[in-house]
Amino acid sequence: MPSLGILQVDQPWRPADLMVRTKECLPCVRFFNQMEEEKLQCAEEHVLAPIRYGASFNPSVYKVLFWRDFLRVWMHPQFHSPSTPGSRSLPVSTHPAHSQN
Repeated sequence: MPSLGILQVDQPWRPADLMVRTKECLPCVRFFNQMEEEKLQCAEEHVLAPIRYGASFNPSVYKVLFWRDFLRVWMHPQFHSPSTPGSRSLPVSTHPAHSQN
């Protein structure tokens, strides 16, 4: 399997199987395999949006878009998840409950 470039933060209060379940569902791969129109539903201009998709943290600087795409989803203190593709939030939706204990 090719490297997906996923940053993994290990936290002691995280359930042991959370990362395994998250990688099994491969949410990032399913998101980035969508059509551009579907991905652009998560494109936000505000840098503090809880769900943000884009090609750069400062798109006005770069003239070439979509060369290094990112999807940022805030999970704490409230869980946010894009609505497409479906079932992406199932393994991760339990994470905030564990992080608040």
